[in-house]
Parts: sequence; C-alpha cells; structure tokens
Amino acid sequence: MPKFQHDMDILKDIETGVYNKEVVKNQYGDNQTINKCNLFVDSVAQRYGVKLPRYPETSERPYHEGWEDRPASAYDMRNFLRGRTIHEDGGVRKIDRDEAHTIANAGGLVIVTSGGHSTIMAPGRKSPSVYRSDLAGRKGDKRKKVGVGKSYGDFYAIEPEQYNAFEAGGMRGNSYADITRYGDGIITAERKAANKDAITYDSVYNPNTGRYEDPMDPFGRP
Repeated sequence: MPKFQHDMDILKDIETGVYNKEVVKNQYGDNQTINKCNLFVDSVAQRYGVKLPRYPETSERPYHEGWEDRPASAYDMRNFLRGRTIHEDGGVRKIDRDEAHTIANAGGLVIVTSGGHSTIMAPGRKSPSVYRSDLAGRKGDKRKKVGVGKSYGDFYAIEPEQYNAFEAGGMRGNSYADITRYGDGIITAERKAANKDAITYDSVYNPNTGRYEDPMDPFGRP
C-alpha cells in the first residue's frame, strides 16, 4: 500500500459528510445532537487492523439506530488508552505532539483524544495537524486538516501488531477482551464478578502490583 493511501481514503470519507454531526430524537422524543468523532476514530483504526473497544447501547444512553455495539466515546477512549499504557507490551504509548507528527508522517496511527473529542493525527503537513472529520456548520471553512497546539489533547501512538498480540493473548487489565461497561463506569470483567462497583473510570488492574490503580497516580493508590 502507498505510504499515504490511508490519508487519501480518509479525506474522501470525510468529504462525504458521513461523520458530520446529526440531530436525532432521544428516548424522550427530544432532539439530541450526536457527534460522530468516535465513529471516525474507530473507522480509521480499522484501516490499520486495530479493533478499538465497543460498548453496547443501554436504555439510559441511547445514541443512534444501528449503534447497538457502538465505538467507545471520546471520554471512554481516553481512559482506555491511558490505562493501556501501563502495559509495556500493550501496543499503546503516550507521546508528545511532535513525535505524533513524525509518526503520522511515517504512515503510523496516532489517536488524539481529550475528555470530549477524539480524532487522528494527520500526515503530510509541515506543522502538526489532525483530521477534522465533521465539516458541518463551518461557514465555508471546509478544511479537512487543522493545526494543533501541544496542549490540544493527549497523543497515543498505536503499534498494530503489538496491540493485536496483546488482545489475542487475553492479558489481564485494560484489554479489549476484559473491559465491560458497568453502570456509568468501565471496569474489568474480573472486577465486575467480584461485585466491586466503586471503581472509577480511571482505575485499571496493574499486574505488577496486583491492585486496581489510577495509572496516572504516581503513588499507586487504588
């Protein structure tokens, strides 16, 4: 495959408007605006052979017809990737913007996420940029790539072969196979079985300590 074939295909998809926000009726019959950045990130990751987490819709959080097994939201994705970085062989590394730019220009996959938005690092520009998957309501601004500052969000490099090997191995912790939705949180299947529902979004199983910890907490507190 040519180095930037993914880039050309992604730009064509964006042009179709398939990822533009949409207004739908929620369970109460009220209009609800749905952003599709999670669909965009999931679709691009699949081009690299990476299967990201999916969480079924619930009656409390309906999103869209056909999203019964929907891609993780930007919030959920940030916590999934952040948790995966505690595993050296997990296929995910947190990096800075400049390294993300270098990897994207080499044809690699970098997911950029914050609490409310997620996207993909884009290649082919002199300055670091990301894809803008939603072109609706831009008042004539149809740029499909926009520049990003160093504090735009968190940058995660995904190494597909290592990521998939980790998934296939059924490793404990923040792996696709073990994660499940439980109430309003994300916990491992093991934790759910133990009926320990006090775990937060950010707590994941650390096999090195045998404890559930916030991977960003330097003191390793559960």
